[in-house]
Amino acid sequence: MTFKQFKTLIRKKIGYVNVGEFVDDPIAFNSEKSWDSLFSNKKFLKLYNQPERIESYKEVIRVLQSHHVFEDVHKMIDVGCGTGQFIAELLKVYPEIECTGTDFSTESIEVCKQLNINAKFCVLDLYEENSEEFSNYDLVVCSEVLEHLVFPQTAIMNLLKLLAPKTGKLVIAVPNGRKDTYEGHIHFWSPESFKLFIESVIDQRHYISGFFTFHNMNNNLAIVKPVQ
Repeated sequence: MTFKQFKTLIRKKIGYVNVGEFVDDPIAFNSEKSWDSLFSNKKFLKLYNQPERIESYKEVIRVLQSHHVFEDVHKMIDVGCGTGQFIAELLKVYPEIECTGTDFSTESIEVCKQLNINAKFCVLDLYEENSEEFSNYDLVVCSEVLEHLVFPQTAIMNLLKLLAPKTGKLVIAVPNGRKDTYEGHIHFWSPESFKLFIESVIDQRHYISGFFTFHNMNNNLAIVKPVQ
């Protein structure tokens, strides 16, 4: 038993439990109803938006800058935007980008709107075919979402449909499954298995991918671009 597992066991025994920290059924936990309940809980929101998470968003931006992802980006969408903090950090660096944030949780979108930033926030189900309203994005970001989904491969196919033809770029970030112990996650990808998974879903005749780790190797990152 690792020290983290031991500490978790003790926290359970003494009843010191944060909202959503311990999960018996991760599939039920990741339902729309469950996330609406969490995003309407002030205690959860305080824990969710801790400085470490905000710093990880800043690091994602720095990594993407180092790979020139923001070149020619005028319109972007953050799918599964949670509390909208990634967009808030992005607009500090690129205020000229037209940003949209979506989530399947209505309560999440209500939290985002309270940020009062220059972005559009609306509900979107990643499993459904979406209207032309959501299309032709120069950049699609999906961070810390796929590990919560029962059918992540379906989600990736729908994410690709949001891209501007021939020029749009897709960025996907997930926890490193070798370090991730959060009970609310359904999938745990190592850097190697994440690469294999992404490459098994996308059509490599039309897309090329780059794979990286960040946040002290706690997270995996994929950058998917169309073949030129």
